[in-house]
Amino acid sequence: MVTGPLYEKRPVEQIEFDGNGDGVDDNGILVDVPSHFYKLALDPVAMEAIAFILENRKTKAAYLPKALTSIRDVEARSGFDFLSGIWDGAEYVIESHTQSELWEKPKDDRCKELQ
Repeated sequence: MVTGPLYEKRPVEQIEFDGNGDGVDDNGILVDVPSHFYKLALDPVAMEAIAFILENRKTKAAYLPKALTSIRDVEARSGFDFLSGIWDGAEYVIESHTQSELWEKPKDDRCKELQ
């Protein structure tokens, strides 16, 4: 699993560093605020992967299916090559598709079983 920031808003939004929560900048250093975050998960046994790009804002779980994307899209937007260590044919197939079938809301009885 890989998670990282995307800085797509220009200029990049910055905030003061307030480590102790008193509302006062602690050190005069501004911290860059990502516009989005990406998350990738790979199952190397099944050779399946799922990817999301999420806006950096409060959101509900119902938004997640709309955030599904391909690993190729995450690579284009982040500048990283994530699955370079696997066979090129498999890498192309895995990275090119949005794997929406891998994302499904768990059934209530399954959730109770896991508690």
